[in-house]
Order: sequence, then structure tokens, then C-alpha cells
Amino acid sequence: MGYKPRYLTDSQLEDFQADLIAGMSNKDAESKYGFSSISYAKSKLGLLQKRNPPVDWSGLEAMYVEEQLTIKEISVRLEVSQCAVLKRLDKLGIERRRKGPR
Repeated sequence: MGYKPRYLTDSQLEDFQADLIAGMSNKDAESKYGFSSISYAKSKLGLLQKRNPPVDWSGLEAMYVEEQLTIKEISVRLEVSQCAVLKRLDKLGIERRRKGPR
């Protein structure tokens, strides 16, 4: 292991890693270990923050074109941001409707 947060002994480093793996918040880790670069330490130790599971975009075209759902309705259904829906529509080459009444 090449990276070691400053001022931590080997045993503290083991505790630090165990706490982060167990889900300790950055704020709690900062308080307990006395340094504020927790996010940097996580990335260097290979303990990146948990990401949301991948989104299944397979039904996007059907929702938008056939069901005529709005961007907001799709974002709620897929549990993603409206911006993510717009970007995916553009990426898939799906022409967007104009705003206003359908």
C-alpha cells in the first residue's frame, strides 16, 4: 500500500479503512481521525464512494415516444435526474418534443 494519510499509525490506518468500508460518513471520519481530506484518502485507498446502480435505459424510447411521458415523468420512473434523461435522449438520437401542450 503506497498511500498513507498523514499522521496515522499503521493500526489507525487499518481502523480507518475498516470504518470507511463499514460506511462511516466523511464527517465522522474527519472528526475521529483529525484530517479533512477523507474523499482524497478514499480514492487513494481504492475505497471510492458507493455509486448508484446502473440505469436500464432500454425502455426510454418507448416511454418518450409511444407513452408520451414527459422528461420529468421519465426521470421519476427511472429514479434519475431530468438532465440525465435529456442527455440519454440526445445520445440515442431521439428527437425531443417541443415544450407545451401535447
